[in-house]
Amino acid sequence: MLLGPRTLGDATEIIANELMINYYRDHQSFYTSIQNFVLHLHVHYANQYRLHGSLSNLGTFGQESLLGHFAKNRHGTHHFGELITNNYNVDFTIHNQPNSHSSSRNIEIDGIFDLHDSSISRALHEYHNALCICDKIDQCISIYRRCRLKHTVYHSLLYRRRGSSVSYFVQYSKGHDDNLFGKIDLFFKCNNKNFALIHNHRLKHLFTDYFLSSNYHDILLKALDVYFYVLHHTSTFTDVVTVDKISNMCIVFTFNDSLVVTPLSSSYEHD
Repeated sequence: MLLGPRTLGDATEIIANELMINYYRDHQSFYTSIQNFVLHLHVHYANQYRLHGSLSNLGTFGQESLLGHFAKNRHGTHHFGELITNNYNVDFTIHNQPNSHSSSRNIEIDGIFDLHDSSISRALHEYHNALCICDKIDQCISIYRRCRLKHTVYHSLLYRRRGSSVSYFVQYSKGHDDNLFGKIDLFFKCNNKNFALIHNHRLKHLFTDYFLSSNYHDILLKALDVYFYVLHHTSTFTDVVTVDKISNMCIVFTFNDSLVVTPLSSSYEHD
């Protein structure tokens, strides 16, 4: 960072060079940090769009981007419209991209996978008799540990590598009831159809019952009971449903000997 020769007078050049050397030595870490140029390649936007929906959803990507730029004093509330417009532009770009796949890339297909070699339980014998008329259960039924639905992989209790994840606890539907919850014991194929065996946890009471003494109970009732459910801690029966009846994974925690669950959704965000 020394100044070139003959660009200034001799005395000025000496003083300037000393100032720059001293300043650079005292602020070396500062200069080192600001000279790092980073290109943030947003290749993850396409997957986020497919998994979570619109990037312009203000409850998800828009708000995060807004808060992220406060420290930089770049956008802030004065430029909120510009931020929304940018997210919509990303939406349109991803939505209008050619729907083609490289021949060298494996296309993920929905369905059960990860075949598991385990014995067929008495419960599966009973379900097989209800689902199929054949007498060759060993050839008819195959058991699996995982299932992919709409780019999301669901685990069963047979899958031991899930770590601490509760990706086996799901919201599902059966008949006219869309708000059923339970743990996926296993996936199985029978009569060329994919099923999930689920340990159901029955609804115990409304989540807003915890706030009966609150003056805001009526207001809370309109929102919280849609997103939060209080279930019995133990399961009392099992359900068998086709895998397409599984709608969401759930966040689960224990409270007062009950399970409080909230389904994941693209219309709002869980941190």
